[in-house]
Amino acid sequence: MDQNRWRKSSYSGDESACVEASRTLDALRDSKNPEPELPAPGLPDLIRLLKSAPADLPNVT
Repeated sequence: MDQNRWRKSSYSGDESACVEASRTLDALRDSKNPEPELPAPGLPDLIRLLKSAPADLPNVT
């Protein structure tokens, strides 16, 4: 697997317990268990939605 294909959040630091997104935003994977890759065709839309959300949204539990 091409390591340059995957991007980990900068918030993760050196932690290995995180989700990585493909650079083309069409798949996700668990950094501890990189196989299998999970298709994520709606990821670009989700990212746009999250970026447009107000920063002061209340926590939902």
